[in-house]
Amino acid sequence: MRILSSVMECMPCKECFVCDLILQEQAMKRKGCASNLRLLCCSCGWSMEFFTSAQIGRFFEVNRRFVYASRSVGCGRAAGKRFCGLINMPPPPRPTPYARHNKEILRAVKKISLETMRDTAREIHDIKPGSDEGIARCGVSVDGTWQRRGFSSLNGCVSAISMDTGKVVDVEPLSKVCIKCREHENDPDTPETTAWRADHRASCKANFKGSAPAMEPEGALRMFQRSVDLHKLQYDEYYGDGDSKSYSLVKDVYQVYDIQVQKKECVGHVQKRLGTALRKLKKEKKGMGGKGRLTDAMIDRLQNYYGIAIRSNSGDLAAMKKAIYASLFHCASSADSNYHGHCPEGPESWCGFQRDKVNRTNTFKHGTGLPLDVREEIKPIYKRLSEDSLLSKCLDGKTQNQNESLNGMVWERVPKGCLLVLKYCSWGFMMLSLTLILVQEQLLKCLRVLEFPR
Repeated sequence: MRILSSVMECMPCKECFVCDLILQEQAMKRKGCASNLRLLCCSCGWSMEFFTSAQIGRFFEVNRRFVYASRSVGCGRAAGKRFCGLINMPPPPRPTPYARHNKEILRAVKKISLETMRDTAREIHDIKPGSDEGIARCGVSVDGTWQRRGFSSLNGCVSAISMDTGKVVDVEPLSKVCIKCREHENDPDTPETTAWRADHRASCKANFKGSAPAMEPEGALRMFQRSVDLHKLQYDEYYGDGDSKSYSLVKDVYQVYDIQVQKKECVGHVQKRLGTALRKLKKEKKGMGGKGRLTDAMIDRLQNYYGIAIRSNSGDLAAMKKAIYASLFHCASSADSNYHGHCPEGPESWCGFQRDKVNRTNTFKHGTGLPLDVREEIKPIYKRLSEDSLLSKCLDGKTQNQNESLNGMVWERVPKGCLLVLKYCSWGFMMLSLTLILVQEQLLKCLRVLEFPR
């Protein structure tokens, strides 16, 4: 303001051409972040008023952009007000207009999000042949995320991502929070209270009742039940994290079409099971750990090799199982105990010992390996995690990395430390369904719906 005032003092008045202009801020006419300024000529009395932001319809652009930006970085009005105070700019709009901006932004984000998910469904139809009814089948990766850790979260979201396109095809925000219900939860059971609850049921903001862990199965069921009506899709392959509760609910959703949903495993989660089992063995079995035995570094190495064996042999069950055991014997080998006969041979082998053997070099250095007693304890774990029933679900070599990425970004936009109702949670989930696809293009569409100029 001081800099702008000093510039105006050097400018001539448009009426009397005297350089005697002063710039005043009219605080009573301020509209949120949009200040009202008055340019006054002290010589002739000429004056002009203007706002520091363009007005689009009934709102000022700076205010809507401020609310949009605050939501995008996971902040509410209180945090935005502190930010404005710290950088010496006008405060954001008052709570009522701020809520109206929130409502319009959510409407725009939801509109573009639904359009984007419909576009994803059309892409799947282009890839997958449909039935006579125009219904196509596809696999989806389903995963849930919660606002808080543990079993106390009041908000959560379940997402379904197409395994063919890697894009979000559906999301289901879930919330147990309704401010109105909380205000009346201690009301006595009177006819008036009963009537209020009956009237409120249609507009209640809580769309889920139950425990936090039950959100993922319920969200998955809702998405599968509406897939045909919403996208003309049948999710016939379910990629999950091993939790049978969600799968057991959705496996017979398409029973009327004589289709049973097939359970597929995320390679990343199966890989983690090996590490978890080995760490449990080390903790519970005395003498497993220590130098030259089952150290944390060795467990990480075995886990990584196990995952590589699955991914590099997708589509071939026998080769996958052989590679898993080869990775175990490779890590168990030492200078005194050589088990590299299980490793693939040839100059292109991933085993350094086998490459040296063919190339007649001596670059491979053995580690400490694993002693016999440790190997004997590990073998049952490997036997369990290399059963045909498990590995057959990993033949596609697919993961839930896209879901994990989505989950990690959701709570950057939705604050984790405060109580939120469904509409504010929906903002984050809908926004992330766009961000995971085409960041700039989809966000620009939102801005156009919000009537922002380019």
